[in-house]
Amino acid sequence: MLGVVAAVVLVTPSLARGQAGWYLTPSVSVSESYDDNIFRSSLVREEDFITNVTPGLRLAYQSAPLTLALSYSTTYAKFVEHPELDNVGNRQRGTLEFNFVPGPETPWTLSLNASHASTEDTNEVDPAAATEGRLVTTVTSAGASATYKLTPAMSTVGKVSYARQEVEGVTATDTYSAGLSLNYTVTQNDTVSLNYSFSLFQSAVRERVSHALTAGWDRQIYEDLKAGLHLGARVTDGTVTPDVGGNLDGAIRPIQGLSVSASYADTVRVVAGKDEPEQVRALAVTATYAPPLVQYLTLTGGPAVSYVTKLGGGDERTVFRLTATVSYAYPLTKWLTAQLSYNYSYRVNGDELVQNVVTVGLSASYPVRVY
Repeated sequence: MLGVVAAVVLVTPSLARGQAGWYLTPSVSVSESYDDNIFRSSLVREEDFITNVTPGLRLAYQSAPLTLALSYSTTYAKFVEHPELDNVGNRQRGTLEFNFVPGPETPWTLSLNASHASTEDTNEVDPAAATEGRLVTTVTSAGASATYKLTPAMSTVGKVSYARQEVEGVTATDTYSAGLSLNYTVTQNDTVSLNYSFSLFQSAVRERVSHALTAGWDRQIYEDLKAGLHLGARVTDGTVTPDVGGNLDGAIRPIQGLSVSASYADTVRVVAGKDEPEQVRALAVTATYAPPLVQYLTLTGGPAVSYVTKLGGGDERTVFRLTATVSYAYPLTKWLTAQLSYNYSYRVNGDELVQNVVTVGLSASYPVRVY
């Protein structure tokens, strides 16, 4: 449901995108859900009906050199059988996006971004997490990047970022990162890179420092399909581990309406619910299909498997998660949409955790030009 709400809040109708200026888009979503495992437990499953009311607001500006967007939404949840779970703000999302591209004659660009998101499903923010229950998980992040073109084919990119990840009553960690990349365009569709990154992981337990050096290759396979790969090594407090990543993202030809996002990563990072960074090998595949013959219907789903190892050895675990969503969003008017969705979630981490959620609701959003 959080993804549906985010889509309503963050997507502005074409009117707002087509003309330069400031646009304010208020929105509200009202829904009723049936959840057959509200405590996300592998042992005892309890069901309930939940009413969700999600107001949101988006302020956006777009012109030739500048794009700026701010958005925020929060949810009020009312439970029929478990009123002690009623809450305001356990699910919320806010974003800030800033991009400045002076023009083709200027060799540099600048972008800033920040986000704040909370949910009661830890796996929603981290498929490798092994926690159970309705734990409020909050992720707050901010970052900046600058690109400078040295030559028409060569550019350098600098990045800095901060992220705080907190699981209610369990743990909180901070990650500070910085990186520098040198990119070279080999062909119109191929770019190679040399990348260095630094990370500082902080928790109540200790601090850990990590450095990584990788080489990368990115290819634009088709106009709407791209792939990337990077290989290298990472040193974390004297422990050397591989740092590998790959991704495939875009539309799959010739099947109209089908798109796939796939990623593999073997790196050191903090897993939600843990105090210290761990070696995480994760493979995730998500397919989205919008049948051309059935307008407004969308099918989404896919597996994610994570193998987690404590740095230095020991404490190994595997988390497998499978999700599937069927959603139907019918536009009643230009600003009002009726929604029906079914979400299935299956997770194995020793014990099996199964959850089914059916949601029906209405969402409204309307852009107003304020300047």
